[in-house]
Amino acid sequence: MATQLLAPVPVATKQPSIVRVLVKLRYQIMWNSLRRNTWQLVGAIIGALYGLGILGMALVSLVVLGINADQYTGVILITVGSVLVLGWGIVPLATAGADRTLDPARFAMFPISQNSLRWGTLLAGALGIPGIITLLVSALTALAWIRSPLAAVVAVICAPIALVTCLLVSQLVLTLATRLAMSRRYREIIGTVLLVLIILLGPLIAGLSGGIALSIDLFPSIAAVASWTPFGAVWAVPTAVAAGDPLGAILHLLVALASVALVYWLWQVAYAASVNASASRSSSTGRVRDARGPFRFFPASPAGAIAARCLIYWFRDPRYARSLILVPLMPFLFWFITRQTEGGPEVLAFATPFMLLFVATATFVDLAFDGTAFAAHVAHGVRGIDDRRGRAWAFMTLIVPMTIVIAVIVAVISGGVHLLPAVLGVSLGMILAGNGVSSVESAFFLMPVPDPADSPWASKPGSGVLSLAGTFGSMGALLVLSLPALILMIVGAVTGSALLIWLTLPVGLGFGTLFYWIGVRWGGRILDRTAPDMLTRLTKHA
Repeated sequence: MATQLLAPVPVATKQPSIVRVLVKLRYQIMWNSLRRNTWQLVGAIIGALYGLGILGMALVSLVVLGINADQYTGVILITVGSVLVLGWGIVPLATAGADRTLDPARFAMFPISQNSLRWGTLLAGALGIPGIITLLVSALTALAWIRSPLAAVVAVICAPIALVTCLLVSQLVLTLATRLAMSRRYREIIGTVLLVLIILLGPLIAGLSGGIALSIDLFPSIAAVASWTPFGAVWAVPTAVAAGDPLGAILHLLVALASVALVYWLWQVAYAASVNASASRSSSTGRVRDARGPFRFFPASPAGAIAARCLIYWFRDPRYARSLILVPLMPFLFWFITRQTEGGPEVLAFATPFMLLFVATATFVDLAFDGTAFAAHVAHGVRGIDDRRGRAWAFMTLIVPMTIVIAVIVAVISGGVHLLPAVLGVSLGMILAGNGVSSVESAFFLMPVPDPADSPWASKPGSGVLSLAGTFGSMGALLVLSLPALILMIVGAVTGSALLIWLTLPVGLGFGTLFYWIGVRWGGRILDRTAPDMLTRLTKHA
């Protein structure tokens, strides 16, 4: 007992702050990743140089703006500053789930307060390259107010508020987006939206350029509205000081501080919900669905069962759905081109056939998308012709109604209703012939394809050349098989012959049906011979 009483009392050592530990953890993991991956290190260096370039451009622009100061200085700073804050909120929508180092779900089981996690996340963001650049650019806006020393000082003081606003908006959106990104459906939607934006990049840039040129006089009104929102309030404070409006400056400052408090509270609520959701996710139950699904709409045969299964994939697998993006977009692109070139309805009428040149052979990768699930076909001895028919039926169930609707809409909008029979003949013939081509090609041609959860731009090693060869090979074959109907349509459109225009409909359907019939049977016989080898190759690519 005496020995225990005389034992030295352990001295309490000072423990490092949890926030400091989290920040250190964040950058230690990043540094370890950079050391292991040379290309990631190169990317980080390029990103840092890019940030320095932006900082240099901002410095020059702000100096020029300060030297040539006029009544539009505040308008420019408020507008650009609002876009900056908005950008901090938009970027996380595309990058949700990319960096999960400080994901709240990872710390749900640790005795760490949510407040410490939030502050650690916020401080880690402030010490990153984007945070540092944003803080410096915000402080450098003082150069634009060089002729108003008091406004310049206020701009420097408001710089930390601007940074905190950007960080909080970003973290709020990121927390909400990360929670949504836990579901594959969200990732599919975001990936598809980004793919659509890339396809429409040309028209969007042209439209925005024209819109900006026409609405430049509206910038003062836009800035005036933005100055009372969380996006522009902090940038309006030095503007009001420079204008000699102390009351306005105080009000804008109050709006900026209230915005910070509001966004922080919203982030606090979303953060807590995210942590709680990670703990209860496993207990969730799904909705009860009709087990038959598309099987109700197809005959009770091997081909019908395969068609129903493939149709489910067309709705649930984003790799299939992305193939149909061009269906509504291609007519829009053609309409945009005809407006730029003053093309007539004859030019716009070719939008549907041109779209089908890319889409009608989409099923040539159907077997590759199946992956090892194709083993069920081999194990049960499914005939090749049933496999070919089922995949074609599923695709045509979707593409035929879409094509007819789009062809009619384009004809009505363009004033080319008289060309509709020819357009339908060529289009439906291309769908039939395209399925025939795909039935043959996919029976022996196989390429590595991305997994269902991968991004639209993901690809397997070695798939680039094979993808180009398969795509252009199928497109070339389809174009050759569609020439009889295409020639009739072109001649009918040029000469205005109603006979040739109407004759294109049965010719397109007739030749398309013939090529479909030949392709399905030929491809089925090839698949009967190659099925075991195809399964071996699919297993290797899995």
